[in-house]
Amino acid sequence: MYHPKLSYEEEQKRLHELMLECLSENDNDVEVVNDYQEDDSMEDSVEEREEDSDTEQEVSSGEQEERISWGPHFVGKDGSKWSKHVPPSSRTRSENLIIEL
Repeated sequence: MYHPKLSYEEEQKRLHELMLECLSENDNDVEVVNDYQEDDSMEDSVEEREEDSDTEQEVSSGEQEERISWGPHFVGKDGSKWSKHVPPSSRTRSENLIIEL
């Protein structure tokens, strides 16, 4: 909880002390337990699948270019890109598009 009577520096100092207190309490409570016993009779079963499922889709080169191409945009001080134009509001999400029947 923020204490309005404290200055910013005092509040930061209080929070830092609180954090150190919590960390020291956590260090005392930590106990490492390893109940796992390696057993040769237990094997991981890995099943390889070569066919694609109906839900998997390949990205066409046009879709890749669309994601890379920004069109007119602004570049922020931190290098982030902001589109100059607002996307259409009635746009269908890409995962809801049916490409093949």
